[in-house]
Amino acid sequence: MMLDAPAFKPVLTPESALGIVAKALQEAGFPKFDVTDIKLIFTPYYMFSFDVIAQEGQSPSGKTAMNAYSGDLNDFVPILFERPLKTVKQTEENAVVEDTAITTSEAKDAAASKLASQVGLKKDTIAVSALKKIYVPAFRIWIDVAGDTHKFEIDALLGAPSGLEALPQKPHTPTDDVKAVLDKMKSPQGWIDLFKSLFSGGSSPTQRYIALGIVVIILLFLVLSRQGILGSGAITCTVGDEYLGPNAWFGLGKAPLAPELGTNNTLIIKGTCYFTNSGQKEANMIVNVMAKNGLQIVALTSVSAVAVPTGTTPLEKPFELSWHPSGEDVEFTYERVV
Repeated sequence: MMLDAPAFKPVLTPESALGIVAKALQEAGFPKFDVTDIKLIFTPYYMFSFDVIAQEGQSPSGKTAMNAYSGDLNDFVPILFERPLKTVKQTEENAVVEDTAITTSEAKDAAASKLASQVGLKKDTIAVSALKKIYVPAFRIWIDVAGDTHKFEIDALLGAPSGLEALPQKPHTPTDDVKAVLDKMKSPQGWIDLFKSLFSGGSSPTQRYIALGIVVIILLFLVLSRQGILGSGAITCTVGDEYLGPNAWFGLGKAPLAPELGTNNTLIIKGTCYFTNSGQKEANMIVNVMAKNGLQIVALTSVSAVAVPTGTTPLEKPFELSWHPSGEDVEFTYERVV
C-alpha cells in the first residue's frame, strides 16, 4: 500500500518480535501461552518542535510527536530520528495502516493544545513548528495467557515492548528461588553477591541450598563457555575474541564488549552461531542475537539455518551487529526463537 508520507522501514521480523514477547512472558512466570494473532501496524505520527513563550527569561524548547490517530503525545518517536533508520513510501503486504484522524491542517493547533494541557500552560504560550508526518511500524500481538487474551506491542525498529505491565502477578514458587539464583550467576557482581548471601544468611534457606548445588555444577563447566549466556542446547552464539573486553569473566554472564569503529561512526561486533542437530530430520532454527543496554535493545539481527542431522558437528553461521554509540555499556546476548 502506498502511503501519503514516509514510513520507517521495519528492522525486526515477526519471529523476532514474538521472541521478545515469549521471553518476557517466561520471565514473568508464564511459560505456556497461545499466539492468537500477530499483525504489522503502521501508525501515523506528527513530529514537531515546540517553544514555550515565556514572559521573561529563556524560553524552553524541545521536540516530541503526536499520534495522528489517537492524539496522544509520544516522546519515543523523536529518538527514532537519531538512529540510522531507512524510510519507505510503501508498506509490506498485509500490513495494517491506521487512519489519520487529525489532518495536517489541524495538527499544529491540536499539538499545541495537547502539549499545553500536559504541562499545565495556556495553549497560546506554546509555539509549534517544523511539523512532519511519519509512519512508525510496530508488531501488535494477541496472546492467550493466564486465562485471558492480552494484547502486546513490540516496536518494529528497536524492539521496545509495551503491554507487559498488564500481566497478572504469579504467586511465588520454588522455581522462583531457582531463577533468582541463576539470575545472580549471570554477572560477576551477581556471583559476589551470591557468595556473600551464602555466608551471611542474606538469602532464604531454599535459595542457599539451591545456590550451593548449582555452584558445584557450574564450576565444572567454567572453561566450556567463552562468553554470553551458557549454552542454549542446539544453538550457541559467540562473539569473536577480538570483540570481547578484557573482563569477560570466565564466560559467565553477559560478556563485556570491545566493538570496532565502523562507517558513519557506528560500532560493530561480529561472531558466529553454531547450530547442532542430533536428531533424524532437518530442523528449522532461528536465533536472535542482540546488543543490549540494560533492557534496551540497541542492535538485533536474526540468524536462521536449516540444520541437517549432523550429530555433534555444528553448522556455522556468521553474524554482525552495528549500532550508534550512546555512551552506555553494551552487552551481548542471544535467545532462541525457533
